[in-house]
Amino acid sequence: PLRRGKPTVHQKWNANIAILSGDVMLVRAYDYLLEVETDRIKRVLKRFNETAAEVCEGQQWDMNFETRWDVTEAEYLNMIRLKTSVLLGFALEMGGIIGGADDEAIALLYEAGVSMGIGFQLKDDLLDVYGDPVKFGKQVGGDIMANKKTFLLIEALERAKGSVKAELDRWLAAKEFDGKQKVEAVTRIYETLGIRSFTEQKINEYFAKGFDCLERIQADPVRKGPLLG
Repeated sequence: PLRRGKPTVHQKWNANIAILSGDVMLVRAYDYLLEVETDRIKRVLKRFNETAAEVCEGQQWDMNFETRWDVTEAEYLNMIRLKTSVLLGFALEMGGIIGGADDEAIALLYEAGVSMGIGFQLKDDLLDVYGDPVKFGKQVGGDIMANKKTFLLIEALERAKGSVKAELDRWLAAKEFDGKQKVEAVTRIYETLGIRSFTEQKINEYFAKGFDCLERIQADPVRKGPLLG
């Protein structure tokens, strides 16, 4: 219902307006791409189209996961790589292509974006449970109430045993519930299983990998400053 602290388009108006707005924004993106120099535009357009298709694939996987309870950590990480990370990766890659960087630097820029994109999405999962709603800009606990297959829930389903598993299963199966109580109960389960600290560790690993890629790019540190800072 909320994005960046404001009602989403489909909530403020309706789903059709949201879809059409997205279509128009895609057209506008192609308008901007027309500004790319002719000797580089073919490469940029090819990668733009490949990335757009990957994002759609990732979104479809995310929707497929709604009806599955056997989603693995590897499947989830691949889904968020497609849904979110390749877009950030391409944004950096495109900057390298347009800026005339060599292929090694372009590859490092892409890998940096993908790694930090995964870290970003894992952080988003974490903030849905532990974030400040004012700073987060979205409904805190929304993923828990919707039984959304986040990294935290997938790890909890893998780790939970005995009475903890029984309680988690009960909340996941509940058709009617008090939202606040469910969020608090599932959050306690996450704490019991060490899910928060494990997720934070994963986030740090992916961001560290991304920053390492940026450090390895042979360029003036001052020019890399905006990315590293």
